[in-house]
Amino acid sequence: MTRMEPEAPDYREQILEELAALVQERTGLAYGPRGRAALRRVVEVRLKALDSIPWSDYLSHLRRDEKECFRLALLLTDGRTAFFRNPVQFEVWGSLITDLTWRRHERVLTLVSAGCATGEEAWSMAMLVWDLGLIHKGWLVRIYGLDLNPEFTAKARAGVYPASARPNMPAEGLRRWFKIRGQRLQVRNELKAIVSFAAVNLLRPDELPWPDLIGQADAILCKNVLVDLSPPAGRKTAEFLAALAAPAGVVFTAPYEALPYGADYFTTERLGPVVFYRRRSGKIKANPGPVPKKARRKKLQSQPDRQESAARLSLTSPIGTLLRQAAETLNKNLPDEVWPCLEEAWDQAGEGQWLVPEILGLAARANLTLSRWAEARALAVQIINHLGDRPWPHLLLSEAWSGVGQDDLAAKESARAEEMLAADPACSRDPYFELDRAAATAAGIKAGTG
Repeated sequence: MTRMEPEAPDYREQILEELAALVQERTGLAYGPRGRAALRRVVEVRLKALDSIPWSDYLSHLRRDEKECFRLALLLTDGRTAFFRNPVQFEVWGSLITDLTWRRHERVLTLVSAGCATGEEAWSMAMLVWDLGLIHKGWLVRIYGLDLNPEFTAKARAGVYPASARPNMPAEGLRRWFKIRGQRLQVRNELKAIVSFAAVNLLRPDELPWPDLIGQADAILCKNVLVDLSPPAGRKTAEFLAALAAPAGVVFTAPYEALPYGADYFTTERLGPVVFYRRRSGKIKANPGPVPKKARRKKLQSQPDRQESAARLSLTSPIGTLLRQAAETLNKNLPDEVWPCLEEAWDQAGEGQWLVPEILGLAARANLTLSRWAEARALAVQIINHLGDRPWPHLLLSEAWSGVGQDDLAAKESARAEEMLAADPACSRDPYFELDRAAATAAGIKAGTG
C-alpha cells in the first residue's frame, strides 16, 4: 500500500474546486461553498478505497475513468429508496392514473421513474398498475426506469432485493409479487414483462435508448433528483421532463422538492395532501365510453380539509418533534442532512391528509443555506398558493430574491411580510418563527411572542 503524500491545505482546496467543477460537468450535481465539506468527506472515502492514492492522482483518475464519477456520485447523492416510498403520494398517483386511463382512446399507458436508483419505485408503479386491473382490461402498459448510475440500473433490472427491503404489504401481497428465496426477494416475471431500465443521464436526452418515449409519458416520478442539481442542470432536467411528458401528463417530485425551472412547461396542482405538476400544453380528449369508478380520487376529494394551520401545529407532537430535529440540524449548518427528517414528517402528516406548511418552509430554509435560490423560491410560492398566505413565506422569498441580486423584489416581499405582521400581530405566533429563528429575527420579533 502506498502512503498518502502530504499536501498543503490550500493545494487540496484548489483540487477540491476542480473536483467540484468536474463532478458538476459530468453529473449536474452542485457542491457550492457549503457543500465542500461533504465533497471532501466523500473524496477521502474514495481515496482509501483506491489504496490511499494522493489527491492530485485522484483528480487525474477521475478525468480518465467516467465510472469513478458514478461511484463518487453514488456517495454524494441521497440514494435512499424503497417500495411504495411516501405511500400517500402513491395513493394520489394511483387516482390520477385511473383518471388518465378513462381519457385515453389508445388504451396505452406509459410511466417513467426518473432517477429510479435500484428500481424499487419503478416496481411499485408496476404493482399498482396491476392492482388497478389495467393489464387484464387489455391495456398496453410500459414502465421505464432511468438512472445516472449503471450499477443501480443493473441491480434494478435483476429485481433481487434483501428481505429487509420488503414492501409494507400483507403476506399475500408479498407472495403475489415476489419469489421468496430465503433472505432474498425476487420480483416476479409478470412485473418484469412491463418494466425496462437503462442508465441515462437526464442532462443528455440523446442517450435515451427509447426515442419513441419522448412526449409519451403519462406520469413521471422524479424524486430526490432535483434537490442535488446545479441551476443549469435543473433547467435541463425540467426541459427533459417536459419533453418526456405527454399532453396533460403529471410529474411527482419528493415531498420537500419543487420544480423551480418548470414554470414554462408545468402548472402546479394539489390533490389531498400532495402537490404535483401537470404538463401545460394540450388536452386529452375524453373517452366517450362509460366512466369507471374512481373510488380513490373520490375518497381523497371528500376528505375534510384537515391541514394543520399555524395555530394547530403542536411542536410537541410527533410531527413537531421531527420538525424541531430538522431545525436543529439546520442550526448546526448541516442542510444536506435535513431531508430524511422532513420526509418522515411529511409521511406522518400525509396519513392524516395534511400538508404541513412548516415542512416546506424548512425545506426552503435548507435550500437557502445551500444557495439554491430558485428551489427556495419555488417552495415559498408553493406554500402561498396551496397552503395560505403568511408572512414567513414572503420573508423566504425576500431572501431568495436577495441571493440573486434582485433587491427590488426582495424589498417588495419583505414589505409584504411587515404589512401582514402589522395587520395581524397574531401572525408572529406562527410556529414557523420558533422553528426558523433566522426568519423570526428578520421579522423583528421574538419567536413565539406576540
